[in-house]
Amino acid sequence: MFGMFLLATFMFVYALERLFDLDGKVTLTLYFFLNLLFAFLIGTVPETRRFLFTSVVIVSMVFELFTYYYKKQTMKIEWFYAGFAVFASAFLIWVLDISKTVCSPHSPLQGHAVWHLLGAVATAFLYLYYASERRDISRRA
Repeated sequence: MFGMFLLATFMFVYALERLFDLDGKVTLTLYFFLNLLFAFLIGTVPETRRFLFTSVVIVSMVFELFTYYYKKQTMKIEWFYAGFAVFASAFLIWVLDISKTVCSPHSPLQGHAVWHLLGAVATAFLYLYYASERRDISRRA
């Protein structure tokens, strides 16, 4: 589960970096300590991991959208929305699976497996969104 936090936390700190023009070292430090905190929390209070992950994803998406529109980013937002739609579908399937609403251990199609596959597709869309960014790297030097 920690790998999911790594991606969601990346979304959050990268949005903050672009929103507040943070130095890369600040972003990396924030990323490290947030993930250290999440690792501690999911290790010591494991029953909160799903709620915590959902919260991190929602906050990350809100900050990303705010950064995109407030800073007038040049990224192709349609990739973000495509990723959001696929992730929302994956999340719904995940919830239905863990709540045993749609869960058959003998079925060849497992909700948890679909969650992973759709999560990978959503991550690919997120990659395409970030890859579409055009930044002036000369200001970072």
